Amino acid sequence: MLESRTTWTADKLLKGAGADTPPTEIATDTALITSGRFVLARLPDGTAGYFLKAAGAGVDPAFAALAAGDIASGRLVLARLPDGTSGYFLKAGGAGTDPAYALLVDADIPATIARDAEVDTKVSDHAALATGIHAVGTNFVAQAPAASHLVRTFTKGWTLNMLVKGAGADADPTEEEMNQSCRAEHSAAQSIPNNAWTTLSFSSEAWDTNNIHDNATNNSRLTCKVAGYYLVIGFCQWVSNSTGRRLIRIQKNGTTTMFQAEVTISAANIYAPMDITGFLYLAVNDYIELQVFQTSGAALNTYYEAGKIPNNFNMHRLVT
Repeated sequence: MLESRTTWTADKLLKGAGADTPPTEIATDTALITSGRFVLARLPDGTAGYFLKAAGAGVDPAFAALAAGDIASGRLVLARLPDGTSGYFLKAGGAGTDPAYALLVDADIPATIARDAEVDTKVSDHAALATGIHAVGTNFVAQAPAASHLVRTFTKGWTLNMLVKGAGADADPTEEEMNQSCRAEHSAAQSIPNNAWTTLSFSSEAWDTNNIHDNATNNSRLTCKVAGYYLVIGFCQWVSNSTGRRLIRIQKNGTTTMFQAEVTISAANIYAPMDITGFLYLAVNDYIELQVFQTSGAALNTYYEAGKIPNNFNMHRLVT
């Protein structure tokens, strides 16, 4: 219980005296404070923006402005972060030196962090990576799902004019030409024997996006480089002759006739221009050829004249 009093003596402390015993007033005892047995005080008023700073054993703390020594000593680090370039990291500058923004360098990454042998042997090597596809380990991109071990390097794009095609679970995607297209032409007449299917040659190209045709080796062929459904078109014209039949066809892999057509010969159609068009599916390395047939009774040339439409053979992929 407390003694019934209306006032207490100025600058005295109230000290408990035990059970059922009134407390007593005592003078302020520095020993009680420094021993840690008694800590009770109202914080002093301080200037706005100042910090409450310890002054040592037995001395009251006081508000004071931040001094340079408080930072350099390591006792206090409190400051507004400086503005920095987007994507940079705030990096400590050492004792007495302000931190600054900087790019991450190889030395900043501890040796204990796993590195991908192919892509990230050094952070500095990143800029030297070629465009295209780079497989990286899950340790390199912690956010990547276990089944997705592929990421695109952020500062490198895909190869110019290429498409990226998925290859299935846990398999690297592939890059392929955006357009699979070719137009092969023949800038000369070609002799076609009587009554025999003959494969046409094509000695030049108007365009070829992916080495579909070769002007010298097997120059009758258009070869599939990327599987898919293709539109194929062939055109042939003969020298003037009104005898016999004229036929045209497209063959696949030298054995299978995919499309065939015949044109009627007449006095009004002695040059017999022929074209043939079709859609077909081609696997990688399948090839197609354009063949013609005539029964004029002797060898007969195809028609060619500079500045006019030459015999031509075309293929263009529509979808995969």
